[in-house]
Amino acid sequence: MKLHIDASFDVAIARAVAGEDPAEYMLAYAAGRNRAEQGCDAEADWLLLKSNPMTSAARLAGFIEGLASTRDPAQWGGAR
Repeated sequence: MKLHIDASFDVAIARAVAGEDPAEYMLAYAAGRNRAEQGCDAEADWLLLKSNPMTSAARLAGFIEGLASTRDPAQWGGAR
């Protein structure tokens, strides 16, 4: 079962506030979540972000957390 959208968002906000650039993190989180939910090629998006030397750590972290927030715990590996 997935985290409820509000719980997932609350976790993201807590991580954003603890980071260096909360706004950038949350923007990337929303983008990653949106791309995953739409069934877009999130791997291509991730590779583009990663290959850009101007991409901040907050943007990378937010995007990958947004992608991960759409997964079921059974997909996390080790869940039974």
